[in-house]
Amino acid sequence: MKTFIYLYSETKAPSDNSGRKKTVRVWRVVKNKPVWVGERTETYCSEYELVMNCLQYHKALPAEAFERVPPSNTRKYKSEASLREAGIADLHSL
Repeated sequence: MKTFIYLYSETKAPSDNSGRKKTVRVWRVVKNKPVWVGERTETYCSEYELVMNCLQYHKALPAEAFERVPPSNTRKYKSEASLREAGIADLHSL
């Protein structure tokens, strides 16, 4: 099972009301040392969704971690706990 740590931050909403910029920076823990994975910035999404989007963009997890369930098209693994229980990944916030 892969272990990841991430740092989540939000910036103040700009004056044009385009929404808060949410940023996540992700590292993978390999032999007790952090290895940079990547960074992602978006608006209008949850913290968990942003982390998953970052991991998917950087291809840090297998495709099964990002499966969607029809007909609602929601993620199969909807939380950090469900990913951990499936033995795919362990996510920790800093």
